[in-house]
Amino acid sequence: MDTPPQLYQARCVCGHDLEIPSQRLGRHLICPMCSRTLIPVAATPAASVPVPTTAPAAAPAQAQRPCPSCGEMILRIARKCRYCGEFVDSPAAPAAPADSEIAAKDDPAEQTMADAVFDVSVSQWDNFFRYLTCTIVLIISAGTYKIPMLRAYGAIIFAVVLTVDVFAGFLIYLNSRNSRCLINADRVETQSGIFTKQIDWISLSSVLDIQLRQGFIQRMLGIGTIEIRSNDQVTPLMELHQIPQARKVFEYMQQQISRRHQQGVARLI
Repeated sequence: MDTPPQLYQARCVCGHDLEIPSQRLGRHLICPMCSRTLIPVAATPAASVPVPTTAPAAAPAQAQRPCPSCGEMILRIARKCRYCGEFVDSPAAPAAPADSEIAAKDDPAEQTMADAVFDVSVSQWDNFFRYLTCTIVLIISAGTYKIPMLRAYGAIIFAVVLTVDVFAGFLIYLNSRNSRCLINADRVETQSGIFTKQIDWISLSSVLDIQLRQGFIQRMLGIGTIEIRSNDQVTPLMELHQIPQARKVFEYMQQQISRRHQQGVARLI
C-alpha cells in the first residue's frame, strides 16, 4: 500500500498558510490568496504545526480594499485580483507629498497620465510617405549639379533644400510624438498640438461601439486606427489614429466597456 506523501506547511508573506507535499519543495507555487509566486525552500512538517481550535478570523476591513477593475474586496497587499485576474498596484506607505505632487493632483491631465494603462503616440510609420517625399526632394536638389545652367548654384540650392527638409522632418516627428492617446480603465484621452494643447476625452461607460481598422501592411507593423462612438454630446466620435499595439489596445477597451455595461445592468436589476 502506498504511503501518503509527507506534507509540509509554509506561510506566504500575505499570511496565508499553504500545505505542500515534499516533492513540491523548491518549485514555483501560486498563493491562492494573493496570487504571488513563491518558491518554498524550507517548510515545517504539517504534523508539527499546531492546529488552531477556532477558525481564523476574517481579514479586517483595514487590510482589504476594492479592486479598481471589478470592485470586489481584495487584500490590501495583493498585486492581482483573484476575481477578475487584473493586476493592481500595491499601495505604498503614505509619505509627505511634495509641491510637484500636489500640483499634479490638481491637474486632471497629469493625473490621467499617471493612471494610464496605455500611453501611446501616433506611429512614425504613418509619416513614411512624408519622410519619403522629403528624401525625394533632397535627391532632386542634388541633381542640379547635372544641369549646366544651375551648376554654379548647386551647392546653395542643395543647402537650402537640406535645411528645409530637416526642419520639415523635425516638425513632422514632433507632431506625431505630441499626438498621444492615454487609456485607462475609466476613460480615453487624446492630446494633440506642439505649441498649444488640445485635449479631448470620453468615459468608457458612455461608449456605444468601437471599431478597429487595419490594412494588410498595418497588421504586419502592429499599428491601426480605432474609432470610438459614444453618447457623449461633446465628443460623439473619437479616432485613435495609427497607434502602435492597436490590437492589444482594442481588446483591452472591449473588456473594460463590456465590464462597465454589465455593472450598469446589474445596478438596474
